[in-house]
Amino acid sequence: MRLLLRTSFYYVLITFVVFSLGSIILYNIFLNEIQYETDLYLVERFHSIINTLGSNNTPNTLDQYKLQIDTLDYVPEKVGQESFVFNDTIVMHQYLRRMENNRKMTGIQKVNESYLRLTLFDVIVESDDIMDGVFNALWRLFLFLGIVMVITSFLISRNIFKPFNKTLQQLKQFNIKELRPIKLERSHTHEFNLMNQFIEQMTEKVNRDYRNLKEFSENASHEIQTPLTIAKGKLELLLQSNDLDEKKMSMIESAYKSIDHISKLGSSLTLISKIENLEFSDLKQIVFSDLLKKALVDFEELYQMKQIKAEINIMDDVKLQNNPDLLKILINNLLTNALRHNQEGGRLKIELDPSQLKIANTGKPLQISPEQLFERFKKDKQSGGSLGLGLAIVKKICDISGYTIQYSYNEGWHRILVDFS
Repeated sequence: MRLLLRTSFYYVLITFVVFSLGSIILYNIFLNEIQYETDLYLVERFHSIINTLGSNNTPNTLDQYKLQIDTLDYVPEKVGQESFVFNDTIVMHQYLRRMENNRKMTGIQKVNESYLRLTLFDVIVESDDIMDGVFNALWRLFLFLGIVMVITSFLISRNIFKPFNKTLQQLKQFNIKELRPIKLERSHTHEFNLMNQFIEQMTEKVNRDYRNLKEFSENASHEIQTPLTIAKGKLELLLQSNDLDEKKMSMIESAYKSIDHISKLGSSLTLISKIENLEFSDLKQIVFSDLLKKALVDFEELYQMKQIKAEINIMDDVKLQNNPDLLKILINNLLTNALRHNQEGGRLKIELDPSQLKIANTGKPLQISPEQLFERFKKDKQSGGSLGLGLAIVKKICDISGYTIQYSYNEGWHRILVDFS
């Protein structure tokens, strides 16, 4: 839900609560006001009737509707305004012929030499009629106010949130590899200016850190690989010497393997760093099936050396939108993994269609949990000289490409599924 729509919804909800509470308050105000005005009218009518009777008129000359006059045969304690008593009652309506709510007033007054008790009635608005009136008025007002509030909030906020939307668009277009900081427009809203200032500082720092890290990785990789290459070359020359005994030869061979391991480790970590930094962003339409067939030709001799029987089912003209170098790395690492974890005289199955790639190989069960298989430096005890980075690189490639990768083991078969959809 959009911010503006959510804000408007909360405003309407708050307005509804206020209107609900206001209707109760309004109902009580109307009820008290109507009752007060009715009481004033009854008092005024009382005095008018007393004045009429005081002019030597008989009660028979008065309109007896909603009026009752009784002559008292005793002297009351309270007379005049002190004797007024108000209460609610029901009286038969003269025309509707049904009982209606009335306001009743009783008062005693001395007229000439007699004490008269007058009882007056007047119809009052019923409470349910008041409630209906209040409800009908408020729900129309609430509906009108809600519509006006939503429309005006959209119109006004479109102007107010324009700088915010521009900032979002520039953030979407931000590319860390361009090493260009964001320059955001200033607005008339203080909070937006603070946000833009923070974003500019943050992106500038991100660019600076990325540039420093990139330079460090490249320099470190170059500076490390150069002496390692020299050391490997000299050790290779020593291994070809004929004047070395078996012990020295073994020590040199061990040193050579260690240096080779460090060299491969540096190259793999550099590759992962480049993948994470999205340096392989040159996307093309690649015929993936042709890449896979070519890689299988390169691996054919290695599979034959291990006497592995391969069953290949590759659909022609399977195309993927991706970087060609990344796809080559993906294929090579998966095929290398299937070779390394296979057994002598084992079997290999490879299937490819437009939606997925399946690679299955025979082999012993893993000694680690399948969840750890795609983590860095997590390798099975059967992996030998593996760095434990091959499948971690594959996972990184799948993540940035939008693919999903799954592993399973069943009935002696290791299965890896790469889903392109």
